[in-house]
Amino acid sequence: MFVISLLASNQSFGLKDIKIEKKEILVEHTAKSAEDILKKVELVYKNAKNFQARYQQKVKKPNPDKENLIVLQSTGKFFRLKEYSTRSKKWKYQALWDIESPVNYQVITNFESLWLYNPVALLVQTQSYQSLSPASLFMNDLLMGKLNLSKNYSATLSLEHSFKIELVPKNQASSLRLITLKVHPLSYWVEELWIGAHDDSTYELLFTNAQKDMPHITDLEKVFTKSNLFNIPQGVMTTH
Repeated sequence: MFVISLLASNQSFGLKDIKIEKKEILVEHTAKSAEDILKKVELVYKNAKNFQARYQQKVKKPNPDKENLIVLQSTGKFFRLKEYSTRSKKWKYQALWDIESPVNYQVITNFESLWLYNPVALLVQTQSYQSLSPASLFMNDLLMGKLNLSKNYSATLSLEHSFKIELVPKNQASSLRLITLKVHPLSYWVEELWIGAHDDSTYELLFTNAQKDMPHITDLEKVFTKSNLFNIPQGVMTTH
């Protein structure tokens, strides 16, 4: 609890004295622990059928030839879907990073395969999902609700913001050293994500205009086939 006091005043207006009595207003401050916030973040992403948002990303990587860092920036839209198929008795996962700048590019995954699609060059490169960097794997698994954060990370509240938490991997062999999540105080969607790796690379993501549990997401329906593979446009070359 903390107390807000209203100052008393006694002012004369000629005929009457108007007195304002001193009052105390009790305001209850229900602070959330880092563990509480982390569990709610997990539940939000695990329970969401689909999710879309605009994003801004900044990646800083060490430059072996110079002292300064290589900075990569991109903006675009992120879409994802997670649903259980009663027919196949399996979960279906879909994610699309629709990059708008600095170049038109798409990163598509069903969390088994990864497709890197360049619509300008009419070329798509197919890789394993596990070929992503540890930071990118964490990022995608978090947004898909596939991570057990409470089990694998130690969480503490950041001093900067009451709904910002810092995560340190419990596995000392992890390639990641620190993750910070700033979440919305009501919806518990991640608004800011920062990842620091042991190789001094950093990844920063800002999300805006988030929406979840929509009837359908046409951007994903265009990209994926019924068998949950990338619907490669006609005339596009494929490499591995």
